[in-house]
Amino acid sequence: MAVIKIETTPEEHEKVLAALRAIGNKTASVAMIAEEAQMTQNRTRYTLVDLEESGKIKKNLVRAFNEKYKRYSYEVIE
Repeated sequence: MAVIKIETTPEEHEKVLAALRAIGNKTASVAMIAEEAQMTQNRTRYTLVDLEESGKIKKNLVRAFNEKYKRYSYEVIE
């Protein structure tokens, strides 16, 4: 199976980090973060994954409604 790696830019990282700082430790959906960062939800989702893999943010599970519908809060580690 092919592996697809989507690259995100440092500018996108900064926008998402700024949005997470503005939101704080509240529960946040990708849509809320995307709106705050003024980005699309897909680009925000990919950027969140990159930031988590690089150790710049920590994703905390707040509530799991079911296997696919979960809510997280995000902690900026920098």
